[in-house]
Amino acid sequence: MPPCQLKFIESSVEQRAVTKADLQQPFSSLREQIRQGDPSLREEIHALGTEIHKIRADLIKWSFGSWVTAVAALSGIMLALLRGAR
Repeated sequence: MPPCQLKFIESSVEQRAVTKADLQQPFSSLREQIRQGDPSLREEIHALGTEIHKIRADLIKWSFGSWVTAVAALSGIMLALLRGAR
């Protein structure tokens, strides 16, 4: 491998290492802030989780209702076609 390619690869590896270190530092400080975070933030996160669960339950309910309606409609169509074929 030519020396210029080796230098390029080395500099690329160094840049990636620096970038990873730069990214990890803000995340670690953010995690620490969340751990120490004020109670209102924790309450908001808890309320958001509760709301997501409610929406999820509604989505399951409506999906089941749509499925039942589709099965009933298809059954009616099949019954009409079978009676018409006689």
